[in-house]
Amino acid sequence: MAFANQAPATAGGPTQHTLMDDELDFEDAVRAAEKARIALTGPSGSGKTYTALSLATGMLPEGGTIGVIDTERGSASKYAGLFTFKTMKLPSYEPQALIRALAVAASRGIDVVIIDSLTHFWSGRGGALAQVDAKTQASKSKNAFTSGWKDVTPLLLDMLDAILAYPGHVIGTMRVKTEWVIQENDRGKKEPTKMGTKLDQRDGMDYEFDLVGALDQTHMLTIDKSRYPTIEVGSVHERPDFSFGRTIADWLDDGEGSAPSVLDYRTSALDVTMSHQDLQRLFTEVENRGLLGAAVLDLDRRAVSLGKLIKMMGVGALVRGGTQSVQELRKLYSNLEQGGRLQMLVPGMEGQPIAIGELIKFTAAEKTPAAPKDEASVPAQDAGKTPAVEDGQKADEAGPPNPLQQRDYLHEARQAANVEAVRDIYREAEQDGAVPDYLAQIATVGQSKPSQERNAA
Repeated sequence: MAFANQAPATAGGPTQHTLMDDELDFEDAVRAAEKARIALTGPSGSGKTYTALSLATGMLPEGGTIGVIDTERGSASKYAGLFTFKTMKLPSYEPQALIRALAVAASRGIDVVIIDSLTHFWSGRGGALAQVDAKTQASKSKNAFTSGWKDVTPLLLDMLDAILAYPGHVIGTMRVKTEWVIQENDRGKKEPTKMGTKLDQRDGMDYEFDLVGALDQTHMLTIDKSRYPTIEVGSVHERPDFSFGRTIADWLDDGEGSAPSVLDYRTSALDVTMSHQDLQRLFTEVENRGLLGAAVLDLDRRAVSLGKLIKMMGVGALVRGGTQSVQELRKLYSNLEQGGRLQMLVPGMEGQPIAIGELIKFTAAEKTPAAPKDEASVPAQDAGKTPAVEDGQKADEAGPPNPLQQRDYLHEARQAANVEAVRDIYREAEQDGAVPDYLAQIATVGQSKPSQERNAA
């Protein structure tokens, strides 16, 4: 790769501008300090794991830690006497498992993560191809493109986002499919040689890395792609060691300034003093830096993207702020229920973790005036029928209504003259988001009511 000429201090023109209405504008480009994204490819036995550990050792900051996400049946641990690192063995290779592993690595402060190998999350047990097959077979259409890939492609994109947004250096190894070819050796004789032919990975996966190197059976590394000026495309490196990794790290560290890390953003998102507006600004900043897909652990230690975490913490801050009406809280509760997110933990009123659904219920209950509980006006039930709630029994003994409701539908059902009126009340309560237990109580009341149609007959 040819080196660029030294650029001038500024790109010319004013450095301050009046923003357009859409807030788009140009500014001087600045190369910030970055983290490495390296892919090592090669056939079995080409030295991918050893080379990854060598490069990681050279890239490691003083006092730092290397972590290996091992899918190769403990092959990295064979080099434990030569390198110092931590290892995590995965039992299966769903893309979601790698996202979780990266979230744990970030929480442990792992400076250099080696994913050995990425191939398993594509073609291994539980990997993307296996999931596509399973979803296709379970579908009615049996069409992989309309069934399997429709569900699995978003998982692969989430996995890729988690890799690229990891707060440390990442080295991924990938297998290539091999075949035997007859080649001439250095003595001029023909001999069979194992050659890599095609990457065992999703097409285009290698495009996402800044440096891609191909290893052969002699452990020679040929650079196929490089965004680092200090390493040229096409250059060949014999058994690259830690000095090769040091060269990469030195160039990456030479950028200007140090922006907040993914963990810094996570800490800010979980800060109970952050308002909804503060978290909106935080989301925009993280989005501009391309870190929304970074894998982090939520308050329940489940892996989520940083973007989703900030959004959910924003919902919690909005509820804690107390500006939402009961109607707005009811709508918010329904939306979260549909998305299956009611159990996600957020900081409560005092900062303690609480499920977002429970926080909304608590806040709505505080805003909802107590419903009248005068049971004296409840009409007597028909003879021979068992009433759902006996005369004089208080409403709260039959179970509380959904605190997100403004109407006491159960009380209205007891006051209804016939079963048809109770059915109408049931439908209204259902549309209003009443919980199943509450709806069941209304239905039971309806069983004790006379039928208007039967009386008319």
